[in-house]
Amino acid sequence: MYIVKQVIDALYPPACPLCGKLLEKGETMCVRCRSRLQVVAEPRCMCCGRPLPDQGQEYCPDCASMHHWFDQGAGVFPYQSAVRRMVMDLKFRGKTANARLLGRWMAAYVKPEIALWRPDVLVPVPLHSRKLRKRGYNQARLLAESVGKILDIPVDAAMVRRKGSTEAQMHLGRLARQRNLEQAFAMGKNRVAEGNILLVDDIYTTGSTADAVARVLKENGAGKVYVLTACIGSDF
Repeated sequence: MYIVKQVIDALYPPACPLCGKLLEKGETMCVRCRSRLQVVAEPRCMCCGRPLPDQGQEYCPDCASMHHWFDQGAGVFPYQSAVRRMVMDLKFRGKTANARLLGRWMAAYVKPEIALWRPDVLVPVPLHSRKLRKRGYNQARLLAESVGKILDIPVDAAMVRRKGSTEAQMHLGRLARQRNLEQAFAMGKNRVAEGNILLVDDIYTTGSTADAVARVLKENGAGKVYVLTACIGSDF
């Protein structure tokens, strides 16, 4: 197996997931791009975790004005950061290897919260079966599996299912997103929501998707529901 990997690395040398520069042996990202990485730092919204402009501010405008079904969340990188390209490549261009590196960063970032949240299971936000067949994988599941492996927390990718195909959320506003996701999710077959659950997804914008999934989980027995994403928006 090691020899096979050596041959593959020789034929297809690893490249930086951000700029495409060929990497030295053992590198996962070039030095220049690594220096550009910027995680979400304090102050953060006490509910969703998005970055705040003011140290005296506790909640973002969204969380200050509405009730969320999830209890608390964390997003590792600002949505407009360089890491957005990695997420888009994972999501739309088949670069599934990005999930391992993103998952490693997500696990390291959320580790302090894990001690407080004490999740019993990781649940990736599900794709509709039609989109899953077309794409071939669920990027949220790949991220959850990477995070779960590092934090030693089981992953249940079948706990929640997507009932119907919905319009892409990317260009929709808050109210349109909420309407788009009404009745979009349901519990998986023979699944029961128990204990504390950590939802995993690629991007947090308005929280509509997280709310829709968290509502299903809480209405079916879950305790606390938390959210972890690779990127989080700051301008919604």
